[in-house]
Amino acid sequence: MKPIKCSSSKCSKKCKYVVRYKDRAGKLKEKHFHSYKLANQFVTEETIRQETGLLSSEQSQKMTLNEFITTVPLTKGNETTQAVTQQLYDKHIKDTLGSYKLRDISRLDCQKFMDEDLAGYSPTSKQKIKRILDTAFKYASSDGFIVRNPAENVIIEGEMREREPQPLTPTQLTEFISLWDEDEYLSEYSNVVVALAYTGMRPQEMGALTWDDVDLTARTLDLNKVIKKDPKGSQFDSPLMKSKSASRVLAIDDELLARLRFRKSTNPNDKYVFSSSLGHQINLNNFRGRYFKKAVLMTDLPIERPYDLRHTFSALMWSRNVPLGKLSRMMGHSSVNVTQQWYGNWYREADFSGIETLEQWKEQQA
Repeated sequence: MKPIKCSSSKCSKKCKYVVRYKDRAGKLKEKHFHSYKLANQFVTEETIRQETGLLSSEQSQKMTLNEFITTVPLTKGNETTQAVTQQLYDKHIKDTLGSYKLRDISRLDCQKFMDEDLAGYSPTSKQKIKRILDTAFKYASSDGFIVRNPAENVIIEGEMREREPQPLTPTQLTEFISLWDEDEYLSEYSNVVVALAYTGMRPQEMGALTWDDVDLTARTLDLNKVIKKDPKGSQFDSPLMKSKSASRVLAIDDELLARLRFRKSTNPNDKYVFSSSLGHQINLNNFRGRYFKKAVLMTDLPIERPYDLRHTFSALMWSRNVPLGKLSRMMGHSSVNVTQQWYGNWYREADFSGIETLEQWKEQQA
């Protein structure tokens, strides 16, 4: 790489030299100069950049988010997670904020992106995309390209809760389970409904449960993996759960125990506990779209999705006077605060135990 005399007929008479070089993506480019001094100065800066990975001040001013993103990891996950994250970036950010100059992106730009470009997406989806921006901007800040993360204070409407918990009452739950047991088509997965309602498992945790995780004698379920999807949409088991607290051991309720014992005795060679009639791992998309949707259409009960059965479990535990802290551990929440946000209103009642104890003490002293 060195300055050479420019012979292009497209250049003005003032152009004297040209430097041909490769950019950060490896593409061949050229830059024109009025003098050898300026051309040679550019060669020196470009050589330093290639050897050290640093950018000239001119290049850093012009760098877009798309150009910067190629230099940093968007996630520390495995290859599948990296591929999914890159897909999210390419689909939602590349042609929007990605084309902006890195130094020009403001908090208002990020907020407008969330409110307008991602309008209609759920708070959960928006949060995933925001995490990508947070990662990119944190690297840009640490590398000195920007002063602060412009996505840090972006507000995602409805992020904390999309809807109120919608549990079934014990009577309604019995009716819903009977619907599955008595229907020839739905009965294949009636045990799934019972398991979700009487353990509080997330559907992804339930689907990954194998018989190696079950102790029917001790009556325990060891939750240590979840179903995830690869970029092509195929399911696979992953030990990377939602949080560290999600890995937990649950007790098997009486309502579920007999069903599991019968299932084990009639299908001893199945790998997964809640498998299909052919012994295959449950396909969560098919379960929701074909089976659960059919059940919802067959009843007037206030239930819309499998996650409502997780809320039903929480309501059952509350009715059995399970303390909030213990319920949080059973649900696999990352903290009691998460449980409080979802179910705190159920626990808003006066506790007279201390007063009753004091009154008893006064009577004994009298």
